[in-house]
Amino acid sequence: MEAGRTQLGPLELVGGRWTIGEATRPDTHWVEIRQDGLHQHEPESEGRLVPWPRIMAGIWLTWGKHSWTTNSRGTYTFKGMVAGRDGGWLHMTLRHPYEDHQLRFDQHARPYRAVDALRL
Repeated sequence: MEAGRTQLGPLELVGGRWTIGEATRPDTHWVEIRQDGLHQHEPESEGRLVPWPRIMAGIWLTWGKHSWTTNSRGTYTFKGMVAGRDGGWLHMTLRHPYEDHQLRFDQHARPYRAVDALRL
C-alpha cells in the first residue's frame, strides 16, 4: 500500500475521503462516499450527487463495461481475484420518484480480491 492510502478492493481511502474506483486519474469514473450521499465523479463533468434519503436498502455491485450487460455478480479466478478489467457498477433503487439507478466506477490497475469486493 502507498503511504496515506487504505485499499480494500474497489473501496479506497484517498486524501481523507472514501472512494469506490480509480479516483487518482482525471479521466476515470468513480464514486465518493460523502456525508450527504454518494457523489458520482465523471470526466469533464461536475458529477452528480445521490442523497442518502433517496437511496433505498439493497445496494448491489456488478462488473462490466455497460450497466445493461451486468446481470451477473462477476467472474472470479481460482485465486480469489475479480476477473475482468472493465470496471463496475453500484446498483440501487431510489425513492421519490421510484427508479433504478446505477453509479459507474473504473477499476484500479491493481487486481481486486474477491473478498474485498464482497465486503463492499
